[in-house]
Amino acid sequence: MKLAKRLLFAIGILITASLAAVYFVVSASLPTIEGEWALPGLEHSVTIERDALGVPTIQAQSENDRAFALGVLHGQDRFFQMDLLRRNAAGELSELFGEAALSWDQAMRTHRFRARATRTIAAMPEPLKQQLIAYTRGVNSGRDSLAVRPFEYLLLSQSPRPWQPEDSLLCLFSMYVDLQNHDGGYERSLAFMQKHLPADWFEFLRPQPVSQTASGLPTWEAPLAGKVTTALTLPTIPMSDLLATLSENDDDSNGDDERMALAYRWHDEGVPGSNNWGVDGSRTSHGGAIVADDMHLGIRVPNTWYRASWYLKDGRRVTGATLPGAPAMVVGSNGDVAWGFTNSYGDWSEVIQLVTDDRRSQYLTPEGWQPFTYHDETILVGQETTRFIVRDTIWGPVIGEDDEGNLLAYRWVAHDIEGANLNMLAMVHARNTEEALIVAANSGVPAQNLMLADKDGRLHWSIMGPIPQRDWQDKQWIQDWSEQSLNWTSYRSADAYPLVSSTQHNGVLWTANSQVVMDELYPLIGDGGYDIGIRAGSIAEQLKQKQQFTEQDLLDIQLSTHNRLYDFWAEHLKAVVDIQPQPPFSKAILEALAKWQGKAEVDSVSYRLVSAYHDEVLSRTLGPIAKALEDKEYEAFSVRKIDNHIDNALWLMVTEQPEHLLNPEYKTWEGLLLASAEAAYQATFVDGKGTEQAGWGQVNQLHLQHPFSKVIPGLGILLDMPKQPMAGDGKHVVRIQGESFGASQRMVVAPGREQHGIFHMPTGQSGHPLSEFYRAGHDDWVNGNPSPFLPQKTKYNLKLLPVDPN
Repeated sequence: MKLAKRLLFAIGILITASLAAVYFVVSASLPTIEGEWALPGLEHSVTIERDALGVPTIQAQSENDRAFALGVLHGQDRFFQMDLLRRNAAGELSELFGEAALSWDQAMRTHRFRARATRTIAAMPEPLKQQLIAYTRGVNSGRDSLAVRPFEYLLLSQSPRPWQPEDSLLCLFSMYVDLQNHDGGYERSLAFMQKHLPADWFEFLRPQPVSQTASGLPTWEAPLAGKVTTALTLPTIPMSDLLATLSENDDDSNGDDERMALAYRWHDEGVPGSNNWGVDGSRTSHGGAIVADDMHLGIRVPNTWYRASWYLKDGRRVTGATLPGAPAMVVGSNGDVAWGFTNSYGDWSEVIQLVTDDRRSQYLTPEGWQPFTYHDETILVGQETTRFIVRDTIWGPVIGEDDEGNLLAYRWVAHDIEGANLNMLAMVHARNTEEALIVAANSGVPAQNLMLADKDGRLHWSIMGPIPQRDWQDKQWIQDWSEQSLNWTSYRSADAYPLVSSTQHNGVLWTANSQVVMDELYPLIGDGGYDIGIRAGSIAEQLKQKQQFTEQDLLDIQLSTHNRLYDFWAEHLKAVVDIQPQPPFSKAILEALAKWQGKAEVDSVSYRLVSAYHDEVLSRTLGPIAKALEDKEYEAFSVRKIDNHIDNALWLMVTEQPEHLLNPEYKTWEGLLLASAEAAYQATFVDGKGTEQAGWGQVNQLHLQHPFSKVIPGLGILLDMPKQPMAGDGKHVVRIQGESFGASQRMVVAPGREQHGIFHMPTGQSGHPLSEFYRAGHDDWVNGNPSPFLPQKTKYNLKLLPVDPN
């Protein structure tokens, strides 16, 4: 017994010693946050003050020194995140993660973003280039200052590579990949669907704003200019005939078609987007305009953004969110102007079907046959290398084939010098919305819906990012340019950009990834996959309910969980089950619906029930069509790319209930709807769950993870944010929220009144799990507390000193 106790004691000592050793090694990579620190590359001394959340305020005497200091902060706090961003766009993840990342790296090498970044920097104005070089020096100084390399590299047994100037543009390209289609997926999916569906079915299912559905469902779209004119019409070809046609020549060896059809779900998940809106001076007590902005992205640990504040030479203070890897303020306010974004979902690319010779060595252009250009790319996979050959055309790289084997090339804004530059750095100097609009039109970023407010009360919407000098019009989704090139050769000047003022809308403006303009401005932007306008309409509706607004009022809208669409579905479900004789599950459903408020709140049983019912009906009506299309196994086709407006078609079907459009697995519409209601009941109440386990929060659980905790068991305890029920939904509500998707930040600010502004961010400032800033501020984001926009009382003070050359 004594020996056993001694052994247990010895084991305990070893475990404690091992943990202490690990803690010592990992803590050695914590950044320097106070004191004085001499660094080469600075022209003058710089002070960095941090508050209790770790939000820094930089005071520097020059733009280059400010960029250097921001680079130090990013390099210390977020270097591994930055490394993943640059590798993501460059196609260099396999070096860290091996074969698992090879297919992605090959897809990215097709775009040759590293070469494009180098070319862009060579053409960059010298002042911008010097800021970028200063930032790069700061990043490397910050990372090199760590006594031990960041813990991620210890786990990978790798050493971090130095930061290069082109890496900052690669981070920008990563945002292109996140916010737009890198493979023409939207156009290719639509072309595939158009080819395989009858014309009336294609028009019925394709994403488009519609002005008429059925049985009182409103027009969801809420454009800032123009109106919806398209009506939705039920297809005439029976569902059974359509499914039979789609399954012809398909080798489906699954053996259980009915089960698969019923289990299939349209992939109606969150896609990168955002909400933003504003009120001008006529709608505030102080006469200044206010911008509200929340950008929706996939969220992991650490978060996409890094909060920062700095002073300009003229004394103005710039505050907001930066992107680790780049020296720019992405969204924020400078005292005169505030700006925020939503993804535009305009048409910023073209898929081109190539006409090739028999050997596929040449392709046809309006000027005759041209040979392909070949680029030999070497990808490092762990310690081994593999070759990847990129075929290029005068229009862009070859990205794959259509479902008949024809080669496809890709023309994309991201491939041009205008597509990625650092011109947005000038936004922090704008004095008013007019100056900011010029900066926006010349900024090389993924095209965004820009919401601009200034301290004099003006509010404007426009596009930030390059707009090709060509008109978008109804077209073939995949085009043949062999005889007539429809290629854009230039980009629009600032005076030719679309613009809407709040004076046109009684002092308010809004966007939420749906179509913003439906008038003569539309051809400037086109269609790249808009969301249905339910969120936009909800925001507009709430903005019309008050005459004057404060920052808290706009935060309340950001946190709104009302789902206008599900109000209709709740009534529909009630009508389906409130029949005689009542099915056995009707009582529980009707009791839940009696408490319906239409809000995606944590404790709402009725919301969970209605959401499940909606999804079950979608699965049983249009699910078989989606499955039949995906069974054809065309790698570029994705239902998720083209289902944003599917609720218009779905509602028209279930309210009209045409016999010929009934899923042939059911004898009646009543049977289909009751089966959907029972399945929703089972999903909500059964399996031993009482009402307390049936709330929406039980299925809408926040789970923000560090990339490593997903692959290394046990690390989640240290690295992840707490898993918890959340209000909101991944679709159709203003408070977009899923398991790892939602508002990557929330900002509400009036320029000149930043002390009254609000800012939320999930996770924390630091990427180091032992930092006090790792989770700081996260609870305010979760709970919707109005946390301050500006950094608060200084807790740590760091002074960066130039190195004496003597």
